[in-house]
Amino acid sequence: MKYLITLFFAVFFGISARAETVLVLDASNSMWGEIDQVPKINLAKDAVSGLLDEWDLEQPLGLVAYGHRDARSCGDSELLVQPGASIRALKRATNSIFPLGRTPLTDAMMMASKTLLQDGFTNPNVILLTDGAENCGRDLCAFAEILGDNRPDFRVHVVGFDLNKEERGDLFCLADQTGGLGFIADTPSELRAALHEVRRLIKQRKSKWALGPNTEDITPAGEEALRSLLATHVIPASTLPALTPQVAKAASANAEFDDLNRRAPSRLLQERSRETVAQSLIVTDSLAGATDAEGETIDNASVFSFGSAKVSFQLSLSQDLEPTEVFDRPVWSLYAREGQARGRQILQTRARIPSLELPLGDYFMVLEAEHIRFNYGFTVQDTLPDEHVIPLNLGYLEIHVENQDVLDVLAFRFERGPDNPSLEVEVRGPWSHSILLPEGTYIVQGRMQDRRSTVGPLQIMAGKTTSASVLVQ
Repeated sequence: MKYLITLFFAVFFGISARAETVLVLDASNSMWGEIDQVPKINLAKDAVSGLLDEWDLEQPLGLVAYGHRDARSCGDSELLVQPGASIRALKRATNSIFPLGRTPLTDAMMMASKTLLQDGFTNPNVILLTDGAENCGRDLCAFAEILGDNRPDFRVHVVGFDLNKEERGDLFCLADQTGGLGFIADTPSELRAALHEVRRLIKQRKSKWALGPNTEDITPAGEEALRSLLATHVIPASTLPALTPQVAKAASANAEFDDLNRRAPSRLLQERSRETVAQSLIVTDSLAGATDAEGETIDNASVFSFGSAKVSFQLSLSQDLEPTEVFDRPVWSLYAREGQARGRQILQTRARIPSLELPLGDYFMVLEAEHIRFNYGFTVQDTLPDEHVIPLNLGYLEIHVENQDVLDVLAFRFERGPDNPSLEVEVRGPWSHSILLPEGTYIVQGRMQDRRSTVGPLQIMAGKTTSASVLVQ
């Protein structure tokens, strides 16, 4: 059933203003999941094709996809088609999408919004079609709040396809904060209907708003929610037109409802979204541009281009594993990045999970812990909070010492071939050890005075544990 989380709709006098839109399409690996034995990506492409068949050619439409090029990357978002391209180009780009990777939703939404804002569009909309929430550590709701506060002309409409309950709140803050529309579609027909409704509402956005008699095209639930919104925030209830018979019937049918009734009026328009939606109805004569430190207007700048961002760092043994506290006493050193070289040192901290406030720019973070030294380059490109999970590509070598006379245990890495191994790490004492090592092939050698015992070759794999027993006789 269609689940309307937050509703933005008004009836306007005057001529329609041109709406500029970017469709953001989920191409993460989960889109290979099936509904009635049909992959969700195929169902989504069919629904988008239907949307394009209905699209008004006077309304520019672009396409952004994410997760379609790299199975592991959180930077895999791409503007495939600029707003204003032909329907044929949009269909060709949509059909070429192959789901592959993760869900960098915030970066994809950032790309879509910047495309619209930097092109100077004054009636911008984003349609997000996704089957899952952000999984790249960014704060999607913080993005929505900043966008809604700074660009009240901007609308984000969310269509969640086959979402689980835990993901809905993370997604629909986009619609809440920008006065957009939110749907849950669990079937192909609901998906097509949701996209049809979003297209219709985008087309009906006008240059000036006022309540008027042209209400025949509003759904009963939509009119009831609109009346509730306007009565609370904008227009005295006495000035509202009478409910149509269809709306009155729908309202009566919903007079008794429980928390599970998705069509209940109180569920259609939540209190949290009321002020946001009402504020977004205010139309300004001009849009304020970003300014620099001297107050000069900067063309094509977005509200995410200035200030600093909260940046945090966590560690993972491999790309496929969840973050973990790998080291007890890590040392983090932050440097400015100058090209591919390290510039001046900015700070040093021993925090296990450092969280920093950084201005926009390029940086190197150097991690030192035990015998490990790791360099990580990154860029702060906007003011949204960002979490970096650094994959160390390390595995554990469990060394079990079988006799108490062993004085030294050495691990050699075949970095230059088995005939010329390099010493990777040396530990002392007749006890067992657990050592983190980079991926590769190793031999382990135990030494006791003039006697030695060698074990290997051993293969160390990221995120895995390899065992070696050392007995020197």
